[in-house]
Amino acid sequence: MDDAAGWLVKNDVGEIECLVPDMNGVLRGKVLPVAKFVKALDGGALYMPTSALLVRADGHYSGSIDEGFAYGDPDMRLVPDLGTLRLAAGDGPRRAFVLADACYPGDRPWGALPRT
Repeated sequence: MDDAAGWLVKNDVGEIECLVPDMNGVLRGKVLPVAKFVKALDGGALYMPTSALLVRADGHYSGSIDEGFAYGDPDMRLVPDLGTLRLAAGDGPRRAFVLADACYPGDRPWGALPRT
């Protein structure tokens, strides 16, 4: 999508869900006001704690080699895939969603996730 900001305005979207599938395929992420999302597209960045992606289906950490990294709970960078930007169904304020890739510092893709 060449003009995501224009599309969001045209569709009167107030919030956007930036979603990352975790190692179990469960969608994790955060809801952002559109203005913050657009600011990130214009050179800013979106972040989420690494621990959100290392939780097993039973609620415990995965035992992954990245587990120690997550306990410090540094942020990982979220890189939206604008080709997945869609309107969310439902009544109420307009909301959209977009899938994102999670990256370590330096934009190296997080290796334990389905999209990588």
